[in-house]
Formats: sequence, structure tokens, C-alpha cells
Amino acid sequence: MELSEPVRLLLVLGSNIFGVYALYKILQISYWFIKDRAKEDEL
Repeated sequence: MELSEPVRLLLVLGSNIFGVYALYKILQISYWFIKDRAKEDEL
């Protein structure tokens, strides 16, 4: 029981970091996509 607590905490922390990273990448890609679309509209 004492061993599972830190492991569970590590898993929760790891999944949170992965979720934040994935969200950041999605925002970055969508930002680039919108920026490219705006550039095309100007031409």
C-alpha cells in the first residue's frame, strides 16, 4: 500500500504533464494553421 501511493501520484502527475503538453501542441498547430490561412486571405 505504501508503494502504490507514490506510484499513483507519479502516474497522475505524468498524465497531467502529458495532457498539458498535448494541449500546448494542439494550440500551437492550430495557431500556425490560422496564421497561414490569414496570410492566404490577404494575397
